[in-house]
Amino acid sequence: MTQQPMKNFDPSSVGLKLTAREQSLLPLIVRGLTNAEMAKELGVGRETVKSYVDRLRKKLAVKTKTEIAVRALQLQLVQI
Repeated sequence: MTQQPMKNFDPSSVGLKLTAREQSLLPLIVRGLTNAEMAKELGVGRETVKSYVDRLRKKLAVKTKTEIAVRALQLQLVQI
C-alpha cells in the first residue's frame, strides 16, 4: 500500500517553525499520552497542553493527535 501525502500540507512550512515546547510534546503524543499525562510530565496545566496540541494541529495541517503522531514520524521530527 502506498502512502498518500495529506492534503494541504507543505513540509517546508514546518521546518524550524515549531517551538521548543511543541517539539518536546511530539514524542509524548507519539507515545500516546493523554493531555493530562503530558501536562504532568511537562509540569504544566492541561489547558496549556491543549493549546500546544491545537497549535501543532494547525501547523501540521491535521485534525487529530493520531495524525500529529503520524506526521511527526513521516517528517522524522520524532524517532521511535
